[in-house]
Amino acid sequence: MKSIKAKVLVAFSLIISLCVILGAFNIYSSNKSLVYSRGIIERELPLLIQDEKLLYNLAQRTAFARAYILYGDESYKERFLQYTEESQVIQEELLALSDSDKAKGLIEKSVDWRTMIVERVFTQYENEMKNALKKYSKMKWRQSAMK
Repeated sequence: MKSIKAKVLVAFSLIISLCVILGAFNIYSSNKSLVYSRGIIERELPLLIQDEKLLYNLAQRTAFARAYILYGDESYKERFLQYTEESQVIQEELLALSDSDKAKGLIEKSVDWRTMIVERVFTQYENEMKNALKKYSKMKWRQSAMK
C-alpha cells in the first residue's frame, strides 16, 4: 500500500493537471472565438452597414415618391432622384463587398423598381397633370368667354 502522503500528492497533482488542461482549453476556445468574431467584424459588419444604408435609402425614396405623387411638389421628385443617385453608389459598394446571387437579385429588383417609378409612375403622373391643367384652362377660358 502506498502511503497517505503519496496518495495526497497524486490527488493534488491530478487536480493541478486538470486545472492546467481546463485553462489551456479555455485559452484555446477564447482564441478561436476571437478569430471567428474578427472574421465576422471584417466580413459581415460592412455588409450589414451597407444593407442598412440601402434599406434607409429605399425608405426615403419611397417616401419622396409618395410625397411627389400626393403633393406634386417638384422638390420631392428632386429629392427622390438625389436618393436614387446615392442608392446607386451604395449598391456598387455592396456588390464590391459581396458577390452573392441574393445581393445581385435584390439590387436588380431595386433597379427595376426605380426604373418603374421614374419612367412609368412619374411620367404618367406628369402627363395626367398636364391634361388636367389643359382641361382646367379650357374650362376657365369658356367661363370667362360666357361672361
